[in-house]
Amino acid sequence: MTHPTAIGRTSRRGLHYGYDGTGPAVVLVHGWCLNRQVWMYLEQALVAGGHTVITPDLAGYGESGGLAPRTSLAGHAGDLTDLLDELEVEAAVLVGFAFGAGVICSASNYRRVGALVSIAIPSAATAPYDRMPSAIMK
Repeated sequence: MTHPTAIGRTSRRGLHYGYDGTGPAVVLVHGWCLNRQVWMYLEQALVAGGHTVITPDLAGYGESGGLAPRTSLAGHAGDLTDLLDELEVEAAVLVGFAFGAGVICSASNYRRVGALVSIAIPSAATAPYDRMPSAIMK
């Protein structure tokens, strides 16, 4: 459950996301096999602290589970940067946990991003990213 006043929305690409608060934007990106609910307590604290918080469910996860899964980190990142364009967000702080950290580091365009915060990003040497496309398609 997200913050009680959070507004659930759907992007033009069909991505479901929570949107709450006012002030500087923070985008919280969940990890592999999780959804935006992982951020519910941080979301509440950030909204109370004067931030706009955007919590997308990546394609194939949570409320976006009906969307075709993306087969690359860049595909997910493209969904995020398109969402920022759609919402006309400027200087957003993108926060990614594990797989989500890989996603936020894979964008091809950061024009609407002010900062990246990567939490527990797997190392390139040990991350299973090369096996993820086949796991997604099963």
